[in-house]
Amino acid sequence: MNHVEFFPYPVNRYALRLSCSIDEGDSTTAPGTLDLRGPVEKGDEGAILELTVEWDADAVLGVVLPSTEASEPPVAVGVVFRSVASRVRTMVTLDESGDGLFRGSLPIDFSEVFHSGTLEPVLFRVSNSAEAVESGRAGHLGARLAWGDPIRVLFDHFPEAGSSWLRLEWARFSEVADLEEFKDLLFKLDVDAPGELPVLRLNEGIDGLKQVLMEPSRNSHLRRLRDVVGTSISIQSGTELTLHVISRLLASQVSEGGSKPDPAELLEGLRDWERSVVAHWGPKLFAEHGEAAEEVFTEWASDPLRVTRLQGRVSVEMQRLSNASESFTGLLLIKEKLGV
Repeated sequence: MNHVEFFPYPVNRYALRLSCSIDEGDSTTAPGTLDLRGPVEKGDEGAILELTVEWDADAVLGVVLPSTEASEPPVAVGVVFRSVASRVRTMVTLDESGDGLFRGSLPIDFSEVFHSGTLEPVLFRVSNSAEAVESGRAGHLGARLAWGDPIRVLFDHFPEAGSSWLRLEWARFSEVADLEEFKDLLFKLDVDAPGELPVLRLNEGIDGLKQVLMEPSRNSHLRRLRDVVGTSISIQSGTELTLHVISRLLASQVSEGGSKPDPAELLEGLRDWERSVVAHWGPKLFAEHGEAAEEVFTEWASDPLRVTRLQGRVSVEMQRLSNASESFTGLLLIKEKLGV
């Protein structure tokens, strides 16, 4: 169930679009990630985030307000900043600048935040209205009427699952130009994304996908569905990442003119996250070689005669690591419970 359905009055989930910039730099548009780790590490005291929210007033107000309030809508637009790790939650109200734009700024004190946070645009009521309530719409002061996708803000280099060689982002593919042609897919892996890591983008436009993948329970039908869907995505994306690295190593061998390349030199030519992939698979596939496992992986990947066998080993080990058989057992349990 989408959380919008919990509201007892009409709301608009995708009405606002937030963008943010710092010191007249490049703008980050939601859904996206604003990386402040550099300024934090340099010792800067803080930053001022310049915020802009755009919306289609006619399309939104007719849904969330009664017609009698259309001439002077009792609403305001703000941006909520929250960081669970920092125990910070605040909101700044933006000023209307015309043409459907609202602008404002939010100062961030780096001494008060760490880990990460989010910026979310919201439209809310600024007065009470019994008439609005009678019409079936929100009438209480502060009622959340509309919002939009958030921008994630990073303050520290912190460990996350797979964070040494992958970054996760949610996006509504149908609303992102570069992803629109993939709007029917669950995910899209971008190994050449800007920044230091490839990006695995999950499609928020697929009904129910985010709810299933974010399911926290340990014993429920949704948990079992989460495991199955997560297993499918992890196998496919993990295999694609690994094959990318193998292809890089094989291409390096070809560029050497057929001569046997030095594994250490090949590893040195990889990006940090690509070396992390080798460091992950080497000991798992070639444990018998001990500390030389990574070099053996590199030798096999750069050898046209052995690379296919290496890919087969990766495929087998990927299934073991992702517990594919356990996920299938979970589906059978759902089948038995439903009696189908």
